[in-house]
Amino acid sequence: MAGGTTFDLSGGTLTGAGNLQVNGALNWTAGTQSGTGNTTVGANATLAISGAGTKTLDVRKLTNLGNATWTGTGAINVSNGMQFTNAGTLDVQGTVSMTDVASGGLFRNTGTLT
Repeated sequence: MAGGTTFDLSGGTLTGAGNLQVNGALNWTAGTQSGTGNTTVGANATLAISGAGTKTLDVRKLTNLGNATWTGTGAINVSNGMQFTNAGTLDVQGTVSMTDVASGGLFRNTGTLT
């Protein structure tokens, strides 16, 4: 997705083997990311994980290379070997949770986590 473009995932499912490259903004308030593809937030992009809605990562890989914030009360449910990699900046605000619901997952931080 081109710079300046916003992708809102507020429910439903993003799935498949294809890759999604976000170069603008990804706002994730609820819904599922699944399938064998990758979602990558580019170095000059933003990721906002927020709200009370449940978010699920199932198999899919989510990589943050940009600036991310994680707020709200909605958990991220992880399953089936998913991977969430922060190689940018991830600012966690408040009490958030990542819950293993089936066969685990991996959170990897190689960037800045505050």
